[in-house]
Amino acid sequence: MSTKNCLPFHFVGICKNAFYFKGTGEDEDLDEDGLQKSKAPCKFYWIQSQCSKFLIYDEDKFEAQPLSIYGQRQSECKFCIQIYSFVPKTVDEKKDEKGTTVVLYTKADGKMMVACCSENEIKPVEMNLPDEIEEDQHKVVFLLKKIPSDSNTFMFESYENKGKFLAFEPEYDSSFEKLVLRSKVDEVDVGCEWQLSTCSD
Repeated sequence: MSTKNCLPFHFVGICKNAFYFKGTGEDEDLDEDGLQKSKAPCKFYWIQSQCSKFLIYDEDKFEAQPLSIYGQRQSECKFCIQIYSFVPKTVDEKKDEKGTTVVLYTKADGKMMVACCSENEIKPVEMNLPDEIEEDQHKVVFLLKKIPSDSNTFMFESYENKGKFLAFEPEYDSSFEKLVLRSKVDEVDVGCEWQLSTCSD
């Protein structure tokens, strides 16, 4: 756990060139470990599956659809990838997640619709991005992992459900595909791979 403004210790004294501290036993001001919003500017992307379908937000759900050039101009197919960095328990602790911790969202009618894990489904949740994300909010966090063989191809692994990735699957009685969370079929599972392209104005 980490503190907001100070360490929970009192200075006791110096003896033989050593400093001595005593714990206060007070932990009321301790914070749970979390993730802190990056100050780097957020960028919007087109997110495209390997079968050339784009991720879009449509009527309270995320889907995959082929898009024309005109369709690509619409806001509901432009997604922001907001980076968050790990807040360590101590100044010496480092977190090696082998990926970049991110939150994925789009804007619709002036509202932020964030991709949120709900068991194996991905649901849009309206929320303003917090400066810090606590442990109980990790369902909105993903690890963005680059595919080494392609500079524009990535996977989104659930931060809360390790080993499960964003993917599409066909919707019942629909020609569209919905966004889900699932385990990879094998190490080379193109169904969990996404191409990211920076959106033009």
